[in-house]
Parts: sequence; structure tokens; C-alpha cells
Amino acid sequence: MDVILFASDNHTFGYLRNVYKELKHQNYKSCFLYMDSSHDLNYDSTHPVDFTSPNPVNSLNVNLPFIPDYLIISKDRWFPEQNVIQEFKTYYPKTKIVYIEMNCYLHNSIEIRMERISQSKPPQNLIDIVFNHSKYSLKNKDEALKLKTQETNIVVGNPYWDNLNINNIERVYTKYKIDKSKTQLLFFSTGNFTRKETFKCFNYISDNIDRDKYQIYFKPTPGEINHPLYKNDYIPQFIINGIDGIIFEQEDLTYMNYICDYHIGNISSVNYGGVLYKKQLVSLHKATKLYENFNNLDFFLSNFKNVRENWTSDFWLKIHNLKSQQEFIDLVNPHNLEVFEETNKNWAKVLKNNTHTFDYTLDFLNSPPKNTLKLMGYFNDYNDNKASSRIVDYLKNNLDS
Repeated sequence: MDVILFASDNHTFGYLRNVYKELKHQNYKSCFLYMDSSHDLNYDSTHPVDFTSPNPVNSLNVNLPFIPDYLIISKDRWFPEQNVIQEFKTYYPKTKIVYIEMNCYLHNSIEIRMERISQSKPPQNLIDIVFNHSKYSLKNKDEALKLKTQETNIVVGNPYWDNLNINNIERVYTKYKIDKSKTQLLFFSTGNFTRKETFKCFNYISDNIDRDKYQIYFKPTPGEINHPLYKNDYIPQFIINGIDGIIFEQEDLTYMNYICDYHIGNISSVNYGGVLYKKQLVSLHKATKLYENFNNLDFFLSNFKNVRENWTSDFWLKIHNLKSQQEFIDLVNPHNLEVFEETNKNWAKVLKNNTHTFDYTLDFLNSPPKNTLKLMGYFNDYNDNKASSRIVDYLKNNLDS
């Protein structure tokens, strides 16, 4: 079995590195191509490789050292991955495209439906195998699309967290000036329409807690510091008062998940680390009216200029080649919104039972701890650090299918 893996950034690198280690452990011929922060292409390989072979991938400006049985990626909606998928299916049609899902679908929304429809079209629909974190997540993905797709979906858990260790944690304590005598709070940013209300909550917490007892850290969404809508939040100083540190490095987040006692935000895939480490999760969904507005069709149709484009109908008209707002409404299908609302109500009940619900009394800081581990099955069906092994075993056993 011959495999090539490709990661275009540090985030996707984190989801593929453990799969590469497992391929190496099982002695399968593998080459891991990945881009660093300067967008230079690097590689690791289990065997000697020759990049002068006549097997080009023009979108990466590289010749393949071999034509693989599988190409494994962990991003499908962006470039260069879309070009890579198209090239492989055009010039190397015997290679199967494997997609390792980074997201865990805990709720449903208009945005998720639009993204899933995108995945049912070229080039995403050329993907052969998709590995998912949990049955719950896969159920919500299927609910959002309601179309039969050609890829094979397999639930394996989350490979990002395989081989987890915190051996280098003292470096992070030093880097972020962690005071071990204090309690650490970790704020998770958002790029959706709740950003203003989310940051209002963060500022209230920061302004009203005893700073002799607490430190506050902030995790931005990927790339938000350079996003036209959000970059001014960092200039001349960060918009949230009194932050003790901002976590830009994805690698540092693993450690900060372990260090920080309270993880605060609109609960999503990124909070799996808090569940894994049995931390206290604080959900902002009530204060931000997240689920009341997640499927607000009028919000999308209003095309507000102060939200990311994927929360506007105009954006999706372009993506799906629609000619009118009515075509967008028809594609959403208002009946789906009733189904999504029920899904989100049920998820909100799960959050109520297993996380703290933020309010402006800040009672969560003095409340009895919640059993966060009860959320595990929603994020990950296995939680045994063997997702990468399951992925490799599946590929090995289905090589000729």
C-alpha cells in the first residue's frame, strides 16, 4: 500500500501527522507533503524518494515520487486542496482520495447545509472515503445534506489527539507566564454572527473577576488576525480588556487546553480538548442567542456587511450559481429549518446538563463542577488514541475494493 498525504497549513498538518506515523509504524510506503507557515512545500518520507519522476502535480509545483494508492487530505473546500483533488482524479484516476474530517458537527444550520451541498459538487464529490469523528456528527452531516453521495463514510474517532502527550508543558507555562497559584480561563473566539455578543461576554468576565485569582487567555479562529473584518480588533491593542495571552500557535492550544480550568465560548469542535481533559466548559449560547439565530433565514437574506461572507445569501448565490434570493430559499428548504431547530434544541439540552450556561452573574465560577466527560460520545465514538490505526487498517483492508 502506497500513500501520499498533503497538508496545506499547520491545522491540517495536525490531523494528518499521526496517520503518517501509523503508516510508518506499519511500514507502508508513504510520503507526507506539507506546507509551512511560509507556504514552502516540505516532506517526510518512510522510504527514499525521487521527485524527478514524470508525475507532476502542477497545483503544488512538484513531481510525485510515486503514484499512490491513496491520497489523504484534511481540507476539501479551499485551495490548493481543490486543485489537488481535481488533478489527481484527472491524471491519476486509480488513486483514491481520502478525506479526514476536521470538524465535528454538533448542531445544524443553514451554513452547514450550504457547505454540505458544496461537498456534493465537483471537485469535493470526487472524494472516495471520508473518516468522521462520531456517529452523532455523521448523523448531523447527513441531516444537513439529505442527498445520497458516492463517498464511503467511516467513523474512526479523532486522529489529531492520538499519541497525545504534554511532555513539553513547562515551555508553555513559561511562554504564557502561567501563574500556578491562579485559575486560568480560556476564551474561544468565533467568526459567526454572534461575535459582537460573544466579545461582550468576554469583556464582562474580564472586567468583573478578581485578577488576583484568575488569568485569561484567548484563542482566535484560524486566520482571524488577518481577516478584513477582524484585524482591527487587534490594533492598536486587543479589543478584549486584560487578556494575559493570545494563543496563535495551534500546537500551544493542546497544552493550554490542559492548563486552563474553564473553557468559554460557543461550544464546537474546537472544545474537544476541554472534554478530553475533563475541564469545565461554559457555553455562551444563551447570552449570544446562537441557536435562536443559527437558522434565521432573514439574517442571511439581509446580507449584513459586518459578518463573514458565509453568513450571507449573496455569498451562497455565487457559490451555487443561483439567480435569485428565492432560489437560495428553495435550496435551504424551510422544512429543513424545522428539523435543524429540533436538532439544536436537543443539543442545547445536552449542553445544559453537561456544561455551565453563562450568565452575567458569573455563577459558573462558584458552581459545582459538571461531568464534561458525558459529552465524549458526541465528539468521539472511541477516545482510545487509536483513530490513526483504524484509518490505516481500513485503507489496508479495502485496498482493492
